[in-house]
Amino acid sequence: MVRIELYDLLSKTQEHIARYYATALTDEQKAAIEASDQTYIDQYGSEEAFEAELNKLGMRRETYDRVARSNYLYQNLYELYNTEGSALYASDEDLALYAAEKNYITADHILLTTKDTATGEALSDEEKAEKKALAEEIKQKLDACEGDLTALTALFRELADEYSEDPGRETYPTGYTFTTGAMVPEFEAAAYALAEGAVSEIVESSFGYHILLRLPLDKAAAADAVRETYFTDFFSGRVESAVIATSAEFDKLDPQVLYETIQAAAQVEG
Repeated sequence: MVRIELYDLLSKTQEHIARYYATALTDEQKAAIEASDQTYIDQYGSEEAFEAELNKLGMRRETYDRVARSNYLYQNLYELYNTEGSALYASDEDLALYAAEKNYITADHILLTTKDTATGEALSDEEKAEKKALAEEIKQKLDACEGDLTALTALFRELADEYSEDPGRETYPTGYTFTTGAMVPEFEAAAYALAEGAVSEIVESSFGYHILLRLPLDKAAAADAVRETYFTDFFSGRVESAVIATSAEFDKLDPQVLYETIQAAAQVEG
């Protein structure tokens, strides 16, 4: 019976990438793979029985071993990616450029909530009006400082530290670095509409009243935000660019029929 070794496509490509960047399995990793194999062999009673179980899944032992190696090679490539001076290393500057291409921006904001922060219940109309009036006062102070980004940024942070009720400010004291889909729609739309150094009008969302300041992209924060995605995209790009040749016999296969055949064979063997 012909079996499609789909795992081979990814694993073989991964091995090629690993060889290109001169990374290989360590002795410890090889030992770990052997120990894992032995665990399954002991569980099923013999090497032949273990391979029979793999066959029920449409997988040869060769493919299983390649996948195991591939997982470790991926870890090794990731380590190279984070090792300064290696061929795969991505600097914060590289990551920041990638983040900019992915539409990341940085914006600070002042939030005056229209909900009770303890209960989540909406404030009264009178309390909301007080918050809106305070937001207008803050906006007037900021408008008087426009034109000098350094002074404006300093004033904005001072006012945010004093008035903002955003619970995330302690973690993000200089603003958020994000891309589309990460923030509530009103916040996101206002942030992307601003030029760098500009202050928004008062923006109302389900959280309350926001005043935003669009800042130059925080490169360090952007690099941290995309570090994992950058490597994943790098690797996916190499896999997608791999040339995969198939035989005429392979091209004739119907995946659904093959899957049903494997399942039927597994039931008979079981």
